[in-house]
Amino acid sequence: MKRSGTLGFGLALCVIAAAIALAPSSGALVSWLVRLWPVLPILVGIASLVGFALKRQPRRPWVGAVLISFGALALPVTLQATSNPLVLFGKYWPVMVVVVAFVEVLRQYTHRPEMGERPALFSPGKIALVGLIAVTGLGANRLAETNPNVLANTAMPKWVGNVRDDLFGEEFTFDPVLQTVELPVSGIVSVTNRFGDLSVEAYDGSSVEVQLTPTIRAYDRETATSVMQQLALSVTSEGQVVSVATNRDAVEHRLTTNLKVRVPKVAGLRIEQSHGSVTIAGLESGAAGVTVGGSHSSLDLHGVRADVAVKNSHQSVSVTGCTGSLEIEGRSDVTVSSHTGSILLTDSDSVNLTAIVAPRVELRSVDHARVSMENLGAAPGEATVDPAAPLAEVLIAGERTRVTLKSIRANVKVRTTHEDVRANGITGMLDIEASNSRVDVTGAGALTVKTDHENVKAKDVAGPVIVDADHSEVSVTDFRSAITVRTTFERVRLAAARDQAGDVIIENERGSVDVRLPADRLYRFETSGDVRIDPSFGRVADGTAPPFRVAITTSENQDITIRPVVNSSSAGEPA
Repeated sequence: MKRSGTLGFGLALCVIAAAIALAPSSGALVSWLVRLWPVLPILVGIASLVGFALKRQPRRPWVGAVLISFGALALPVTLQATSNPLVLFGKYWPVMVVVVAFVEVLRQYTHRPEMGERPALFSPGKIALVGLIAVTGLGANRLAETNPNVLANTAMPKWVGNVRDDLFGEEFTFDPVLQTVELPVSGIVSVTNRFGDLSVEAYDGSSVEVQLTPTIRAYDRETATSVMQQLALSVTSEGQVVSVATNRDAVEHRLTTNLKVRVPKVAGLRIEQSHGSVTIAGLESGAAGVTVGGSHSSLDLHGVRADVAVKNSHQSVSVTGCTGSLEIEGRSDVTVSSHTGSILLTDSDSVNLTAIVAPRVELRSVDHARVSMENLGAAPGEATVDPAAPLAEVLIAGERTRVTLKSIRANVKVRTTHEDVRANGITGMLDIEASNSRVDVTGAGALTVKTDHENVKAKDVAGPVIVDADHSEVSVTDFRSAITVRTTFERVRLAAARDQAGDVIIENERGSVDVRLPADRLYRFETSGDVRIDPSFGRVADGTAPPFRVAITTSENQDITIRPVVNSSSAGEPA
């Protein structure tokens, strides 16, 4: 029993895990589980029969047969092939007889001598079981033809009725309920909704218009109607606050309360919601701002001109074409595009920022996340940026956080571990502190990197470059200013731009060094180890130009090669 039970429950857990991974949202996941839960007893039953056939574990096949029969009869109901299990059983009871016959055939053909005497093919108990199935099936068929809603009309305990509605019910949607309340001057709209979708739309009027559309899961429409009669919408005004809520928590039944709220553009907004989607469009709330608290609610904001704070979010957050400060806290997937205003994200699972104009963008504790930023510092559709405008500040901090940056007009700090950092087109200073993280940079105003056990690759850096690494191969090409590299056990390859000006300092323990520098510069070489300096250096002398220092230190007499850059505007990859 133990092994077969483990197999069955293992299969069921695999199905649940696959559903969680593939579901686009928590609402879709709940819908799948409600409709497809009979697959789980079918899988457990199949595993039980397999265990019986192979090793007689369990010792009797009937538990598996009952689970398969129950799941096979329940699945069409949950898929809404019919809403009445009585009708279904009355029509398909022969399937249970087939299952009984299959079990007996399985018992006979998998019997082995060491199991003892072969069981009888026919016995009074088996004949009685088949007779009971046939009699109850025919009776159910006749009863369903006479009164198919007999189950709905049968009085039963409340909890039994709820289980019946959850397992075998269907969704009933009722006509909307409407209420309107005038919004006070500088008023705030507070919406509380537990289960259901919420849409907030701003308009030029002065009233708060609320539309409630309930969806109730029940065995039949009569039951759903009785639940609907218990539900009430409350829209009240007290002081500066208009409160919108329902009495859903007082109704002991499964239902969703979908709300559509129209508010004046200047209204402040406060939302508390647990499950469902939240959509907000067109608000211009000014100082009142927007606050959303939703533990498992996806959020979509577009065209909002207000400060926005999102708390305890565990679903996706999408912000498009908004203006104002944006703060989002929670394990959520965040997508922001065409936004103007500072951004603060905490604990996000993934971050995608595009076309952002902000004085500061900060990502805190974005552990195990994927962070992507593109076109930060230029307004949407803006062709050029004032070079005298101050640079933005970007801070990204997390563990095992993968970072991808492109076209960022800002000073950037990245703190991460065990994931790649890729940057392209950073106007300001790029400061990377990482561990076990590969770094790949193309285009930066200046660069500082601290990492270990992964390679560092950089190209086209205008300002100073500082690389402090350990067990890391370092390759820097087309650098134009001073450079300092420290690493161990791996090689260092540098190729300067033709207009490079500045000191070159390299410390490499037990690693080789290959450096290409402009031959028309005067350098003062300070090296140790086996050094090979191309004779081109020093033959072109300009006594008025101050010499630049080239200090290279290695241990255990490792190779050092210094040669001129290729005859081009950039160095390219060193050999």
